[in-house]
Amino acid sequence: AVAANTSSKTVDNDKKELGTVDAQNSHAEANNLTANTTTATASGKEDETAAQARPDEATGVVAAKPKRRSAGVNRAIFAISAIATTDMNGVNSLQGARVGGNIGGLFSVNVNKWTFTTGLMYSIKPYKENFADYHTSYTFPYQNPSTIGVNCRMLDIPLNVNYQVYKNRGNKITIGSGLSSYIILREDYKFNYSGAYAYGPAGYSVINKNRNILGVLNLDATYDHQINSKFGISFQPYLKLPLSNVGASQAKLQSAGVAVGFSWNLNSFKKPD
Repeated sequence: AVAANTSSKTVDNDKKELGTVDAQNSHAEANNLTANTTTATASGKEDETAAQARPDEATGVVAAKPKRRSAGVNRAIFAISAIATTDMNGVNSLQGARVGGNIGGLFSVNVNKWTFTTGLMYSIKPYKENFADYHTSYTFPYQNPSTIGVNCRMLDIPLNVNYQVYKNRGNKITIGSGLSSYIILREDYKFNYSGAYAYGPAGYSVINKNRNILGVLNLDATYDHQINSKFGISFQPYLKLPLSNVGASQAKLQSAGVAVGFSWNLNSFKKPD
């Protein structure tokens, strides 16, 4: 009986030892599997990195990773604007200046910091000039007028380029220059004589005869405020200087004023930053 008990205990101890060994073996196999998985992942990343850095077999140049470009970079923005202005018009540094006005529409293309603009403006430009500034081949029969009152109605076709010098969120400031062409529709001239008994022609009109193609220099500074992704408002002080004589009297007509505009972006799809 003692021998049987001893044998039974021995068998139990052997089973326990075998179970412990089996558990240790299972744990070791699990650790090996985890290590193999980690090694395979690391090896895969190394292979991917090596493939990306591997030079092209034909050229020997290492291929660079493609760079992502943010949306809207270098994207042209097209806009139309309604413009109204009040200006002073005169000759010889705005001598004899009179108040006129302009109304019309503009089309612009904005790329990065550059804006290119053209359009059509209807302009009324009254001014007064001395007879010394009035150039004509006509000879007055009695005496020359002392001054001439002029009123021109014309189409102004600008070609302008502006450069952005400041931007903060929806606000920006640009400065620009360009050229304008005047298509003069009507010119009315009124002669003013000095003296109580002065006598001479009262005046005359010229209809749709004179053109000044790219004969006016435009200078401006513009403040733009973008209300939202589509609509904006602008204020533009400007100066127009003659590069050639204007109208039937060949006057050096100058203009200075302030334009107010409302713009609509045709293809903008994000709010101003």
